[in-house]
Amino acid sequence: LRQKEEWVLKTKMEKVENSAPTQLFSFIRRGSGNTVFAAFNFSDKPVRATLSDAHAAGSYRNFSDNSGVTLAAGDEIRLEPWGWMLLSR
Repeated sequence: LRQKEEWVLKTKMEKVENSAPTQLFSFIRRGSGNTVFAAFNFSDKPVRATLSDAHAAGSYRNFSDNSGVTLAAGDEIRLEPWGWMLLSR
């Protein structure tokens, strides 16, 4: 993504608050009419975390399989150990 979309490198990462900050790191980047949401489980255990704010709310496409995903404040994200989620719109 970074090689195809130069705007990703030129934008600021904005943290998305969640209920498991010691396990899950989540953020968005916005630029050139695009938004990328990323979430990473930095632990060896599965994580279930709730998005604490509407900062990343909206409809996205999943980078790994192109499926549609909608995020809203209060939604739960589940990731396997060392798992990740990358969404774009």
